[in-house]
Amino acid sequence: GLLRLFGESADDCSTIITPRVDLSNQMHPAFTFRIFGMNDGQHDNLNEIEVYARVDNNDNGFEDGWELVAKNTVAEIADDLAWGLKVVNLEEYAGKVVQIKLVTRVKSYTTFAIDDLSIASIAPVDLAVDYIDAPVSAKPGSKFNVDIHLTNYGAKKLDSYSVEVTANGEKIVRDATTSLASSDKTVVSIELTMPDYDNPETLEIKATAIAQDDAGNDNDSKSL
Repeated sequence: GLLRLFGESADDCSTIITPRVDLSNQMHPAFTFRIFGMNDGQHDNLNEIEVYARVDNNDNGFEDGWELVAKNTVAEIADDLAWGLKVVNLEEYAGKVVQIKLVTRVKSYTTFAIDDLSIASIAPVDLAVDYIDAPVSAKPGSKFNVDIHLTNYGAKKLDSYSVEVTANGEKIVRDATTSLASSDKTVVSIELTMPDYDNPETLEIKATAIAQDDAGNDNDSKSL
């Protein structure tokens, strides 16, 4: 169910701790959750979310210390007034019994909304097109940029991937220039030219993320 966490003052914290979770049968375990990008249109959401893990050593119970495995602001995970998915890779804990701790810290907004918490095995490779940014209109013959927003929802770091954009029958492929760790986001910009239409026309744009051995979760392409 939906969790709503509150804090009245800056640096107020809320904490959620899971029960023991056995990862012995999970090849690519991950902790995932969705968070809502609350925003009043004036200030970035700089509230912080930290994820910690600790291991059961089978002799004396859990080790004393928690290990920080992820730290983000809400704005880094979710767009304004939209849900964003965070994937925390737990592969280094595969085969072990762990607990996960989620800590939220107030910085700019008093409320957190969190949903769909899960600890499960995820696909090794899952590169997604989240959405496409493009101008509402462009003059015939003019050039404009299309921004393709990508997220690596897979367990593996991607050093090689590309984006294919199709518009008006023209196909452009742009290879990656930076690696993309698990749950990292990036934006690929491609310049297009508006066709010389005699009358106003709609230009259909399709973007497809391409990565070797992609899971094919129907999230690798979007149209605009």
